[in-house]
Amino acid sequence: FLGSQQPPDNIQDIQPDTLDAIEKEVLKMRSSGYTMKEIGENFSRSRGWANEKFKSAINKIKEAIDD
Repeated sequence: FLGSQQPPDNIQDIQPDTLDAIEKEVLKMRSSGYTMKEIGENFSRSRGWANEKFKSAINKIKEAIDD
């Protein structure tokens, strides 16, 4: 992880304010073990849609860490 910092215990500890509610829920579901297909179905969307939301959230987290 970053330098001597300990990794967070859960994904909620590193969520930047830039994440929207859907991205937060997608991250929460993914960290709980749901597949992208299951996440997409939960939102009445496709696996690809869920994957794009997940990648968007991860990119926002990376940007927040880099700042």
